[in-house]
Amino acid sequence: MKRRASWVATAALAAGMVLASAVPALGECASQGNVWPKFTEVAPTAQRIVIGRVFEGRDQFERGYHIVYGLEIQEVLRGSAPAEIEIDALRSGMPLTGTVACQEDAYLAARVGHVIAIAFQGHVAGVPGRVTTAAWIEGKPDQHTFGAQRLTLAEVHHAAGLPDTAAEASEDGSPATTVWLGVALFAGSLLAVAFRRRRLPNPAC
Repeated sequence: MKRRASWVATAALAAGMVLASAVPALGECASQGNVWPKFTEVAPTAQRIVIGRVFEGRDQFERGYHIVYGLEIQEVLRGSAPAEIEIDALRSGMPLTGTVACQEDAYLAARVGHVIAIAFQGHVAGVPGRVTTAAWIEGKPDQHTFGAQRLTLAEVHHAAGLPDTAAEASEDGSPATTVWLGVALFAGSLLAVAFRRRRLPNPAC
């Protein structure tokens, strides 16, 4: 009888351990359903777009990532922003799905040193209301920040509808091109005058 009771207790303990290992702990989302929209889709309608470097983390989310951090603004592509802003548990505004753990991990996490572009309050097709998202220019998103893009600075500018300044500087009629064209024409005129004077007959001969 005692052996049977001991066997039942052991089996119950083993089953409990299996069930416990099968359920993800709070804060460890096993199947994230909260996808961040693409920056290139949100940026055209965003009310504010900034690019900044994370200079300070004010909490510890996981593996060096923070969900509360200071962002030093490097560029304001649309709207206005102070020199520094605080990102505090920022969500995208997309409908939350998945387990409780997944929903609690649906924040914009970043490391100190990361350079990110954030598009605030834009629209995405099929989603009611306004949404916010980010793209990484330097560094990479946390494993729970599903859908966030990694873009170059030029790609961020293009998504925000800004002209390519590098391309503009090389086009005909740009200020730099006009200056060099004027210098070339002036030098050519001097050479033509000098050549003409050499060909004129000397009146003293």
